[in-house]
Amino acid sequence: MNHGGSPPPMQQQPFLGRELRVELSDGRVVVGTLVAYQGGGDLLLRECVEQRLYQGDDNEKMEEREVAVRGIDLLAIPFKYVKALHRRTAGQSAVWQEFSAQLRRVEAPKEGESEPPSQKVI
Repeated sequence: MNHGGSPPPMQQQPFLGRELRVELSDGRVVVGTLVAYQGGGDLLLRECVEQRLYQGDDNEKMEEREVAVRGIDLLAIPFKYVKALHRRTAGQSAVWQEFSAQLRRVEAPKEGESEPPSQKVI
């Protein structure tokens, strides 16, 4: 039963439990599920994928720049570093699931190998 005419909790907090794309002031982009936030706007995201573009020389072509991607289980972001914040469209598959699937394909042993290359003992 809804008391006092207030909307249900999910309508009050439309970003909680949803996947967000957060652009940070240092150029990183993080996509993760919002699990909590503090009054000042600090965010707590779970199952995140972080992307960082290494700019390098100003004369470099975009195709030659290095991009690093990593998975992070839990990430706290102070709001003062948030440049932009976007809620992902409902119904899209979670970025964490896509990232994990790609990682499994990369780490899968090739034909004739008994273990993934990253686990080989040299």
